[in-house]
Amino acid sequence: MNLSQTTLRTPRLLLRPLQVRDSGALVANLTNLAIAKPLLRSPYPYTEQDALSFIHVAMESRALGMWMQCGIELCASGALIGSIGLSLTEEFMRADVGYWISEACWNRGYATEALQAMIDFGFSQLGLIRIQANHFSENPSSGRVMQKAGMTFEGMKRKYFIRFGQPRDVAFYGILREDWEAARER
Repeated sequence: MNLSQTTLRTPRLLLRPLQVRDSGALVANLTNLAIAKPLLRSPYPYTEQDALSFIHVAMESRALGMWMQCGIELCASGALIGSIGLSLTEEFMRADVGYWISEACWNRGYATEALQAMIDFGFSQLGLIRIQANHFSENPSSGRVMQKAGMTFEGMKRKYFIRFGQPRDVAFYGILREDWEAARER
């Protein structure tokens, strides 16, 4: 499926393809250690070249239907406040989701709203049977976002990833199509 121009709209957010003009907002946010530290693969410090490379890979991957990476934009102001991506494993009809939100926008429900939109899209439009996510154990707020979006805690793996040269414990969450459908019927 070609996801090149797919956008999702929620009451407060527009989840849209990243564009070259977003590089400045990416750099401004991802040079903040509070945002970068809990991300698995984001370079730190984050440069303009990192942003441009990320945007180009996101564009190519969208066109190939492999990864739907979106900028999270506030409808009211047009400001880019984060990013969310759905990485598809078509063979198994599942996807991994990851996200970050600008520190100035924490605790306002934006991450949950964006995650719910991606989950809805994955099940209703892509026909997925499972969507999964994870977070480092020292970032429990991300787990609360996942729970609010309907995901279920599935376990903890000790020293599962390395970040900044340190082994990290990781919490895993998932939601199945039937759980999503049951929640929609309530």
